[in-house]
Amino acid sequence: MSTAHPDFVSTVEQVEGVPVVSSRKVTSNHRCLVVSTSQKQRAMLSKAALDGGWGTVVCSDTGSALKEFRRHRFQLIFIDLVGTGTAPDGEFRNVCRQLAVEGRDLLLVVCGRQADPMEEIWARQLGVWLYLAGVTEEGAVTELCDEARGVVERLNGKVEVNTSRV
Repeated sequence: MSTAHPDFVSTVEQVEGVPVVSSRKVTSNHRCLVVSTSQKQRAMLSKAALDGGWGTVVCSDTGSALKEFRRHRFQLIFIDLVGTGTAPDGEFRNVCRQLAVEGRDLLLVVCGRQADPMEEIWARQLGVWLYLAGVTEEGAVTELCDEARGVVERLNGKVEVNTSRV
């Protein structure tokens, strides 16, 4: 199941019938994909992305996620491995691998287990932008989304970076 904002400008996200309201109106072309089997994680991550200024598409399964990935140009993707209970070769890990290869110009964030260093090593070997172990606080994720927006703008040359030395 996926839920998308029409034209990525709405401030209300439907996550399995539960409205998630953002305090910030999304007016940019910044697009975020949230993928998790956990309704709680989907709601938290999508609200944080909305509050961080991102138009958000939310998916609860890998099939919908890949379909949305091919339909839209996302700059930020959250893949939650915690709620899946999958083995190392599970569907969500396969999607992470695929997105890491196909989406070289995107910021991929993997949400993993708190005490699983092997999972973190696996994610970092894929080249993910961030690995978040045991993420549960929306405020921290909103700050991360703000930072990601700045990274995307710098990558796209929309923000001038001061590199002069004092």
